[in-house]
Amino acid sequence: MLEKIFRYVYGYAVFEIDGNANRFFNIAARSGIELWGFSVDKRSKKKTAAIKASKYKKLIKIKRKCGVKLRLRKKRGLPFHTLKVMRRKGLVIGFVLSFALFIFFSNFFWGIRITGIDKLTETEVLNAARECGVYEGAKKGSFDSEIAADEIAGMIEGISWVSVNTDGCTVEIAIKESETKPPIIDDNNPSNIISAKAGKIVSIEAQSGQPMVKIGDSVEEGDTLIAGIYVEQRKENDYSERELTTVVGAARGTVVAETFREFSVQISENLVEEVPIGKEKINTKLIFFGLEIPFGINTIPKGETKLFSQKKDVFALGVKLPIGIKQDIYKFIETRQRIMDEDEIKEKTLLKLREFQKASMPADSRIIEEKLEYTIGEGVCILTTKSRCEEEIGIYEKFS
Repeated sequence: MLEKIFRYVYGYAVFEIDGNANRFFNIAARSGIELWGFSVDKRSKKKTAAIKASKYKKLIKIKRKCGVKLRLRKKRGLPFHTLKVMRRKGLVIGFVLSFALFIFFSNFFWGIRITGIDKLTETEVLNAARECGVYEGAKKGSFDSEIAADEIAGMIEGISWVSVNTDGCTVEIAIKESETKPPIIDDNNPSNIISAKAGKIVSIEAQSGQPMVKIGDSVEEGDTLIAGIYVEQRKENDYSERELTTVVGAARGTVVAETFREFSVQISENLVEEVPIGKEKINTKLIFFGLEIPFGINTIPKGETKLFSQKKDVFALGVKLPIGIKQDIYKFIETRQRIMDEDEIKEKTLLKLREFQKASMPADSRIIEEKLEYTIGEGVCILTTKSRCEEEIGIYEKFS
């Protein structure tokens, strides 16, 4: 195997002998010329052999001595292949240019991979990274990874940790989002849990402190639900005459009650909306290694428009390439005013009511039953509702 490799690297020639081939081979062997690949042509019955390309000229003297004729049939090996390639100037120039471009583009980053995001979007992270010098097409060495990570963490809220790592022509931005921490409550100060609203107790769970109400009790605003200062209760089998101690601490727990709420919202029947008009204007660009190359003449249209951008990336074997098509779509719009019909105005008023209820009530609250009343007149729609709800009513009250 190794011998074949050396023969290919140095190149070899296959020739045909017309005449006394046996005498020719014997004289060549005595002269120290190495031949191999002996065979007989099936048609002409002439014998063939192979020799190292650089030693083929030495056979001329032996050929005259033996009175035979030699005919070169094949030239094989790396030197002959290289010579063929060198004769094709376009191929050589293309190879040189390709190699030069490869070296040039290897000095830039052409891919950004973002990991660890859940609440954040890639757009938020990419915009912040661009301001820190991390973007597709950035030159290697144009930014410091540790400094860029600190700057990105400082620009985006909700991040507890950022790491910027480089791998070849790819940058990885690894992010750990901050976890929402519960509010810190000072357990050293005595406190009660009191009712924020009137209602009927549905469930009560006291983690510390003494419950002052039971399920099914009705309470008013300001009533004590869980007491932080209370006298301990004597156990069922405790018949001693010892004095009961007073416990002083912070009340902790949850109290859910059935409550009644009234909500009211209103909207105008006049609706101002943006209506698309005319034909949209599309500017198309080729994204090539961070460069934006416009297709044709890209202009920004005059008049009232809305811009929508979309990008189609190119993938190869699941890997995103630094090539894509970007389209900036300008839609011409006109602001118009119209009067909504009854069904539409009711739908929009109900949507506003739901948003108002969500903002007004504690988290995890729910509406059990409600009655909606619409009043339409004088250009407005008023929606009022009486709702039966289940919600957390306990709030902390510290002792002064």
